[in-house]
Amino acid sequence: MGKHAYLIMAHNEFEILGKLLELLDFEENDIYLHIDKNVKEFPETMMRERVKLSKLVFFPRRGVNWGGYSQIACEMSMFQYMMDRVTERYQYYHLISGVDLPLKPQKVIHEFFDVHDGQEFVTMGDYDPDEKNYIFRVKYFFPFQELRGAARRKGKDSVLYRIMADGILHIQKRLHVNRCKGKEMCMGANWINITYDCMKYLVSQKDEIYRQYKMTLCADEFFVQNTLLASPFREKINKEPLRYIDWKRGDPYVFRDNDYEVLMDSGYLWARKFDTRVDRRIIERIYSALKE
Repeated sequence: MGKHAYLIMAHNEFEILGKLLELLDFEENDIYLHIDKNVKEFPETMMRERVKLSKLVFFPRRGVNWGGYSQIACEMSMFQYMMDRVTERYQYYHLISGVDLPLKPQKVIHEFFDVHDGQEFVTMGDYDPDEKNYIFRVKYFFPFQELRGAARRKGKDSVLYRIMADGILHIQKRLHVNRCKGKEMCMGANWINITYDCMKYLVSQKDEIYRQYKMTLCADEFFVQNTLLASPFREKINKEPLRYIDWKRGDPYVFRDNDYEVLMDSGYLWARKFDTRVDRRIIERIYSALKE
C-alpha cells in the first residue's frame, strides 16, 4: 500500500471540510489544502486539530473566480507545488473539492488503487463540436469571464458584462472563430485521480495549457482531458467515474438524507456535493458510518 496525497480546493462549507479532513485522516495519506484567497475568515486552527495521523499542509492561497482561467491556474499551481516543494512521491494524487465526502473507508480506497495501480482516473466523454454540447466554452474567447466570475461571487453579476460577453460571442460566431479547429476535444469532471508521472507531465505542459485555455469559460472541465488525450498517457486513462455526481437532478444535485442508502450502496469511492444549508443529516450519517 503506497501513500496517497489529497489535494483539496475549498472556499466555503467549512463544517463539511472539517468532517472531510477527519475522514481522510489516515496513516497512508497526506492532505494538502487550498483555501480560496477571496475567503476572509477561515478557521485554520480548528482544521489543524481535525487531523491527527496525516500531514496537513496549506497551499499558498490564490483567488479563484467561477468559470475563469483562475480555476485552472489554481489547479496547476497546486501541481507545480507538489513537484517543486514536496519531496515525497505519492502513489496517487486525488484532486477533490471541499464539499466531497468519501463513501468508503480509506483502507478500501487504497486497496482499490493498489489493484489499479498506474491507471489515470480522468472522466471524459466525447462531444460533437457544436455549442449545445459545451464545446463553445473553449471554442471561443471569453475575455470578461474573470470579471463576471468575481461579480458572481459577490452576487453582483453585471448586466453590462453579460451584454458585452454576448456581443463578443456573436461577433466570433459570425467570424467563424474556432480555437479547437483540427483538435479532438472532450470534457469531464475536473476532479481527478492521477499518478506522479501524469501530474509531472501536466506541469510540463503549463505553457501550452495557458495558450489554449486562457480566456475560456469553465475550461477546468477540459484542460486535463484534452492534454492527456494528446499525450503518452492516453492509453493509461481509465474513464470510470469514481465519484457519485448527479447532474440529472441539479447543477450538480445536493444530496439529501433520503439518498443515504443509494450513496452507500453505489460502489463509488466519493460523492459530491453536500451542503449544510440544504441537508445536514446526510453529512452526519456518512461521517458517523465511516468513523465507526
